[in-house]
Amino acid sequence: MPSVTLHDLGIEMKNDNYKYGGYGWDGENVYIADLTDLAFCINIKNKTVWTTQINLPDVSGNFRMVFANKQRDNFCMDLIARATNNTFRRYRVLYKQTEQTVEVTQIWESASDNDISYGLLKGQVISREFALIPMPNKPYIFYLDLRDGAFEKFDTGFGNYNPRIGHGVFVTKDDIILLLGKHYSGDNFKKFSVYSRSISDIPNSSPDGDSPNPANGFELHLIDKHYVCATGGTVSGSNPPLVWFDSKLELLGKTDISTVQSNPHNYGLLAIGKDSNGYILVIAVMLNNHMSNANNMKIALLRVNPDTWEIANYDILLDTSIMVECAVGSPYSSRENLPIIDTRNKKVYTIARETEYSANPKRLYIVEFDMSDVDIEEWNQNAYFVGVPRIPTTLTLTITPL
Repeated sequence: MPSVTLHDLGIEMKNDNYKYGGYGWDGENVYIADLTDLAFCINIKNKTVWTTQINLPDVSGNFRMVFANKQRDNFCMDLIARATNNTFRRYRVLYKQTEQTVEVTQIWESASDNDISYGLLKGQVISREFALIPMPNKPYIFYLDLRDGAFEKFDTGFGNYNPRIGHGVFVTKDDIILLLGKHYSGDNFKKFSVYSRSISDIPNSSPDGDSPNPANGFELHLIDKHYVCATGGTVSGSNPPLVWFDSKLELLGKTDISTVQSNPHNYGLLAIGKDSNGYILVIAVMLNNHMSNANNMKIALLRVNPDTWEIANYDILLDTSIMVECAVGSPYSSRENLPIIDTRNKKVYTIARETEYSANPKRLYIVEFDMSDVDIEEWNQNAYFVGVPRIPTTLTLTITPL
């Protein structure tokens, strides 16, 4: 029987910024920087952590990681952030392991724009040179050049029903495409062609009564298949399904998960791989409503049949009143937040924090899944792996704004 353990790291969190920003990985440690509060270095296996203050006074909102890499005994991570003067900034955070300190350096600051009015929780870094940043309650997507902070604004025509961007980035002959959602209940997911700046509906792809949120999901890379899955999770009482797409962002099907959790709202989705029956293995962290109204959380291992997109069977790993939001597959998660897989010991890890509606103080956790009894024929390659400092990739792309 698979199992899950929440390891309390003994840290009281100031805000929610960590879970959206993107975390670095060096093969054994997770690095997280909240520029308004703390920097963390978390050893996944030993369940130890060291922290140090950052607390930049004129930075607000959430962050996105541009890149991260190990430098001998140190670790370097670049982040983009919004400043209180309505600009974008790029910062370099250097973790010094021996001293257990960090150095923060500003690399550039963009021009000011009144529409840069919120954090980056709805944006995604597409490559080291290029990010797409929507703003809440506005129709714009900022095309942000990460080399120097230059930007252009694209008006999606969504009005106040702001756009939300997904994790998967797919290259076509003359463009790149990704999944887009309009924050409007019952709306379909959309295909966004980035260079041509065109948006098209994906018929019948609505997460039912919820609003489509492409970041509330994952990518699954198998040897011969590449899937994107997304859902809703921001409308109370909406009962959203999992919605599946192929690498052309064509709709494959929907998975009803209401038999596992009543009124399920996902605050963590981790794609593990597939078993010998061909079933897709997904860990789902499900609250029984939007986090503002939920009072129960179930964590389950789902086995999804890709022929019918129905749940073949499932295991409940945890049923609790603790409310957490995982860094992976939650409503505004970063593309850089991936499951951490230990293939030798068949364990999967992520980071989680009690939701913003939980009682104070809010705790930070390592979430450890023991999959030793689970039939796993193939692991998801869109993951971090224990002992491997970088993501395994089959193709390296340089994507820059036009």
